[in-house]
Amino acid sequence: MENRDMIDSMAAIRVTFFQECEEQLADLESGLVAFAEGTADPDTLNAVFRSVHSIKGGAGAFQLTDLVTFAHGFETVLDEIRSTRLEPRPEIVRTMLHAADVLADLVRVARDGAPIGPGWRDVLADLDGIANPGSVSGTPADDPEQGDFVPIAIQIPLDGVDTWPCSPDEVRVLLQPRPTLFARGHDPLPVLRELALLGDVRPVCDLSRRRCCVTHERGGSRGGSACLSGRP
Repeated sequence: MENRDMIDSMAAIRVTFFQECEEQLADLESGLVAFAEGTADPDTLNAVFRSVHSIKGGAGAFQLTDLVTFAHGFETVLDEIRSTRLEPRPEIVRTMLHAADVLADLVRVARDGAPIGPGWRDVLADLDGIANPGSVSGTPADDPEQGDFVPIAIQIPLDGVDTWPCSPDEVRVLLQPRPTLFARGHDPLPVLRELALLGDVRPVCDLSRRRCCVTHERGGSRGGSACLSGRP
């Protein structure tokens, strides 16, 4: 019964992921249109980057390799623009608009399980050529495993952590992001949404400690308790 509940929970999370993908894709398209019209600003660029980054992160959790590979190539171009190493010239914006359509196709293919042709790899090669001028075109597309995307393991040190007392029927999660969290396009809201799927969640922002703390209650179960402090 426990395994069945876990499968149902993962299925629900997967549905939520694809629903959020549609929102991210809409934000991505509107942001790129702003670039094409010359009305984009740094906030627009950060929003576009977060959209692609969030899709990549969720796809990685479900091992959607093609989607992760393409989103990473897209994200790399956006990161080059954010760092001012690359200027969003009209031809680059046109390529990104095309890439947004391909990203939407890959999301729907992953959701519905339908096949997709190899054409998306050509667009990935175009993105790689923009981000890495002079590189051998097609290398990341021919072998996605040769890309430079490597999942980052998050270390959660417990020794010496200033923990708050936890009652036996709750789990308290302490999130202490660095000041660069938003500057790098990360978004803590998906974490809160996933926790909310597990039970009642009460977010508490402690400005004196400069960290955002989330309490997750287990619905009255008298299980063990834990206090964690994450430092991304």
